[in-house]
Amino acid sequence: PPTAPPPTAASTAAPTSPGPSPTALPETSPSPSPAPPAPAVTVSPTAAATPVAPAPPTPTRESTPLRANVGRVATALTVDGLQRPQDVSEVFGLDDRVYISVEFRDVREGARLGFRWRSHSCGGEYETGPQQSLRRGYFAFYVDETNCVGEHTVEITVDGAVAAAATFTVVDRPSVRN
Repeated sequence: PPTAPPPTAASTAAPTSPGPSPTALPETSPSPSPAPPAPAVTVSPTAAATPVAPAPPTPTRESTPLRANVGRVATALTVDGLQRPQDVSEVFGLDDRVYISVEFRDVREGARLGFRWRSHSCGGEYETGPQQSLRRGYFAFYVDETNCVGEHTVEITVDGAVAAAATFTVVDRPSVRN
């Protein structure tokens, strides 16, 4: 015959008998204490008897696996033909192209790879279309002429979820190459 799951505290809780001031009953008898008692907490008789459904879990990297893994993330002044970083730098001038070179691994069919960047007054984002399966490869995203002096944050995304982050700084001069 089918069996029911064992009862839980929420399903077996019963209200205390109505009275002038119902209070929560301790699960074990407390030891006498010479310290002054804590302020009393009043509990509604129906609060203990009304089970509350738990909130649905928030998706996390552990519960919702990403369709790609991120390896190395580097900001650079240039990239090679395979989009790997060259002239790695974290500081750029206003006219410099800022490359964000990202190593993606174990990319699954349909994954969308992208990045978001922002500073105090500007930003942008880009996401690829669905990708084919890929064991390992580099993608180089870039930002031209940021026109925003200061620190910038970059988020590397897989299907819109943040998978890694980096920062770079833009200084108030045309280029850091001079």
